[in-house]
Amino acid sequence: MKGLLLFLVAALGLIHRSPAQDHYDPTRALSSEELFLKQNSRVFTRPGQKYLILDSTPLFGGFHRQRYFPGDNIRFRLKGDRTKYSETIGDITDSTFTI
Repeated sequence: MKGLLLFLVAALGLIHRSPAQDHYDPTRALSSEELFLKQNSRVFTRPGQKYLILDSTPLFGGFHRQRYFPGDNIRFRLKGDRTKYSETIGDITDSTFTI
């Protein structure tokens, strides 16, 4: 019984000394581009480069988010048209992209 009590005291002492989370430090916080690079290892050609984000929810499966950069190949179909297009993105601006 004494051994169990000593074990519990030691275990509580170790748990108290090792916090589960780090304290938030705003100087160490990553920007959104740095987080994206860390996740996908995608290389930006210049800081602040624009990219196209398409969100889709197919009939089967979950939510998908695709990111396209200038020079990437994009496949799409226009609403009401059965033709499938496969083009290279030339340029991306605030509200348009050029193929």
